[in-house]
Amino acid sequence: MSTRRTPWLVAAVGVGLAGFAGLAGVTVFVAGQGMDGSGDWAGVLSLVLAGLLALCSLVVWLVRLARRVDDGGPPVADRLRKAVRVQWTAEAAARRLTQPRPLRLTWHPTARPVSVAAPGTGTRSLRGSLADRDALASARGLVDAFRTNGQRQLVVLGAPGAGKTTLAVLFTIAAAEAADGPVPVLLTVAGWNPAEPIETWVAGRIAADYPAVAGFGPAAVATVRQLIDGRLVLPVLDGLDEMPLPLLGPALESLDRAAGSGLPMVVTCRHEEFEQAVGQAGALSNAAVVEIDPVRAADAEAFLTDREVSGSTRWQPVLDELRRNPTGPIATVLSTPLMIALARRVYQRPGTDPSQLCAFRTVAELERHLLDRLLETAYPGPDAGRRERRWLAYLARHLRDTARDPDLLWWRLARAVPDGVLIGIVAAALTVVGSLTGLAVDGSAPNAAFGAAIGLSVGVLCGRHTVRVTRATGQVTGRRWIWATARNSIVDVTVAVTTVAALFSVLVTAFLAVRGLLDPPGAVAANTLLVIVGTDLVIQPGYAVTFAVIGSIFAAVLAGLGAGRGGEPRRSSLRPGRLLPSLGFGLTLGLLVGLLTIPLGGPYLPLAFMLVIGIPVGLGRWLTGTPAADVVTSPLSMLRSDRTALLATVTVVVAGTAVTAHFIYAAPLGLHPVVTLTIAAVFGLLAAFGTGAAWLSYTMARLWLAARGHLPWRPMRFLRRAHAAGVLRQAGPSYQFRHDLLRVHLAPPEPPPPDRTDPRARRWWPMAALLAVALLPVTSVVLPEAYEADLPDHDDTVTYLLYGTDGTLVSGSDDGTARFHDPVTHRIRRTVRVGDGINVGFALALSADGSTLAADVTALASNLDEFSPREIGIWDAATGQRRTVLVADTTLDSSGELALSSDGSVLASAEEDGVRLIDVASGRTVGTLPVPNASILLFHPRLPTLASTNDDGIALWDTTTGARLHSLTRAADSAFAFSGDGSTLATIEKDADGHELVRSWDVDTGRVRWRRTVDTSLVQVELNADGSTMVTADEGGRVWLWDAATGDRRSVWRVDADEISTVAISPDGTRFVTGSYTGRIRLWRADRWGR
Repeated sequence: MSTRRTPWLVAAVGVGLAGFAGLAGVTVFVAGQGMDGSGDWAGVLSLVLAGLLALCSLVVWLVRLARRVDDGGPPVADRLRKAVRVQWTAEAAARRLTQPRPLRLTWHPTARPVSVAAPGTGTRSLRGSLADRDALASARGLVDAFRTNGQRQLVVLGAPGAGKTTLAVLFTIAAAEAADGPVPVLLTVAGWNPAEPIETWVAGRIAADYPAVAGFGPAAVATVRQLIDGRLVLPVLDGLDEMPLPLLGPALESLDRAAGSGLPMVVTCRHEEFEQAVGQAGALSNAAVVEIDPVRAADAEAFLTDREVSGSTRWQPVLDELRRNPTGPIATVLSTPLMIALARRVYQRPGTDPSQLCAFRTVAELERHLLDRLLETAYPGPDAGRRERRWLAYLARHLRDTARDPDLLWWRLARAVPDGVLIGIVAAALTVVGSLTGLAVDGSAPNAAFGAAIGLSVGVLCGRHTVRVTRATGQVTGRRWIWATARNSIVDVTVAVTTVAALFSVLVTAFLAVRGLLDPPGAVAANTLLVIVGTDLVIQPGYAVTFAVIGSIFAAVLAGLGAGRGGEPRRSSLRPGRLLPSLGFGLTLGLLVGLLTIPLGGPYLPLAFMLVIGIPVGLGRWLTGTPAADVVTSPLSMLRSDRTALLATVTVVVAGTAVTAHFIYAAPLGLHPVVTLTIAAVFGLLAAFGTGAAWLSYTMARLWLAARGHLPWRPMRFLRRAHAAGVLRQAGPSYQFRHDLLRVHLAPPEPPPPDRTDPRARRWWPMAALLAVALLPVTSVVLPEAYEADLPDHDDTVTYLLYGTDGTLVSGSDDGTARFHDPVTHRIRRTVRVGDGINVGFALALSADGSTLAADVTALASNLDEFSPREIGIWDAATGQRRTVLVADTTLDSSGELALSSDGSVLASAEEDGVRLIDVASGRTVGTLPVPNASILLFHPRLPTLASTNDDGIALWDTTTGARLHSLTRAADSAFAFSGDGSTLATIEKDADGHELVRSWDVDTGRVRWRRTVDTSLVQVELNADGSTMVTADEGGRVWLWDAATGDRRSVWRVDADEISTVAISPDGTRFVTGSYTGRIRLWRADRWGR
């Protein structure tokens, strides 16, 4: 058994035993809590069975991982050989390395002091040249010479543009054709950091560039590493000179160590840089070093004129100068294959004039001219490719400064986007989704804002996950994925909470700074965010739990989907054999999270967590797997496959989550199907971001870069055209500039930017996080919170809240008491018992000046029957003493509303046949109004006018004459309120469509000033003294503040988890008070809600 397999099998057995023991312990624990119902036992049984399924799946996954890691050897090597041969044969044709015939290159063992002569080996066989008609035959000769030379390394030196990469490509194709040797793999070595062993780096690059060979993830890297350790791979490392100069010495030391352990390799490098590296670290002890000769003039002449028509003399001036001045600019420039190929490329059309080359006096001018003409030839047009040149220049700077690698990989393009931008894009998108989701629940602004807050939190989690995947430098090894999952989850949730806290603190601070300068709409907008983040979490602690639970679930799903994946492209792979292990991975993750919730909800909650988390994670990992072995990778094919994998994953996850959520959540609770679809859509977004889809981050990056003018809107098409035009070359899934000279020409050297990894440059964000957390308790103290105080509770429903003009508040309750509250301290000044709790629904009235209180005291009388007369007590509000008891001409079973005139001299009593007006001082009836069974009565604050409502609607009456002044509405079940100055009457009623209709009336004329319709059931309306502010309450525990003059809503807020039974607003409009069916009374600051 392989030593690599043993730990995984041991882990599988250990996980299985630990899992069975853990499930047994959970069963004993839950059973010990006492369960009498069969449903509880069914829940425990379901939990145990589901846990067993998850553990079995995980064990299978670990065993398969062990087998997969040990699946290296000849079959994998054969697949790799085929992929390399097909890839580089096609690329050689695209680069026209052999068309119409290759440029003749010669090489010889170098005479530079950079090599060590190995005993018993010769160098004669390492001399050679590319044949005129069969370059591959010459390359095969170099391969054979290298194999028989006895040394493990071959170093190819040359000047810039001397043809080192061309020779490396031909060497790779020739070596790949030989079935008995190691598989050559051509890699650009500039991105290697010598701190990492070259074997490890090569294994990671091969696994990433050839996913069709070994698959994805740590297992693929381990499989390739086995090929390397078995000497079945021959790395061809091109461009050692493109590494930073300080790293060249350590690089040679690492290469020499690898060669000493038996790893064969080929290395290309410029001769000057190689000499400097040897001067730092010494010569390679197992290397044969050859150098490419400058191209002879005769070979250059043959190549330049090879495709000319008979009799053409276009090139004659150039050839004459080449012979006449062998050390001049033309001879120097046309001594390298790169410049010779460029010259023929830009002057290949018959209408061009190569003699222009003779006009340049220096080598640098001539090289710049050829590079400029290459771009003009590649992008002809009126603007001579100015846009394309700008885009290419940006890519050159990106590869130099950000990627620090000559390989242009589309999935790493997102590294050019700042972390904050990526997180901001994701967070903004999910904030909008959350807001729309909250709005879809009931159409209310608070739910939309609460959904936005949830979306922001989840968006930060997803954004951080996207950044982490985008910045990943490699795969997380199998032994570290658990720690990576736990660490990432904790960090992400912490950052999300800190972000919300920071936003909350900033909003509060900003609001305090500009308070008084905002107009009402601006104040409402600021307060909306404050109340959602602050008030709801204070009033309803369940919301805070919701944030924590949702954040934990999402973090677990994201970390589970992305664990062990380094941000490389994926392919959709519907392989049944991987379904069970993938589901086992997801279900186990869900079970671990769910076990923590047993104390909260018994055995059913862990089961729900396991399914809701496990299914999306399992399906997401299953659908992003290994492609077919015969697939040849290219940038476009990998982009399309990753996009297809993402769409397939999201589709299956949405469908699976919708079915699961419907049967375990929505259907048992009878919820609307939109809830199921919302849950499925949310998990679809998690699958999109959690699987580490490279296409998603690439899409965000290309949109951002295109918006800033750095790249076109469709960069992949631009790159394909640049490759076809000869500006770029393709190396497997990556693009590269045709030569480093072209990259430097587009992006000349400049002072390097400050190192972004400098700890001092990143010190600001933890300080900002600490400041945000520190500000949170401070803002909770200085927050202009609308909630002000809890007044002493009643023992039953609060039925009346009445304000006098002096600010005195009277509360009445079905517990039979009325309480007078001090307008400053809000403490109870006195309590009046007006009933014994038996006569539920007694009437209560307070005069506008606050001097007199009237209440139904019939229930205090003895020997009551259904025909007993109704008795009404009158109290002096200043002393709390009952002055008198009036007897109304009605019976107990028809007790109605009461109202007191503004000075407390006249009492209106609702009776079966009408409203009776009683003189309080004498107890005599002074008049009647024809309003039978009135449900609400209210005196005008200044005039002898009474407003009433019954089944016929709302009407205004003159109490001195008994005349009807105005009939305002015809709707039954209405409510109304006068303003303190009596000029305005506000009414609420149901319209013909069942909506709540709010109207403002001019009392003098009886005409409507404005009307508004709301989609909720309002229970009460009140106006302050000057009629500027109106307050209404609905049955959902929300208070609505209005501008009474215009009818504009200033704010709508949930102020109580219970339904509001009544509401009142203070005379100055700065406070309002709410009562609930549980007896709770709360005082609020209206002036801090947008006034």
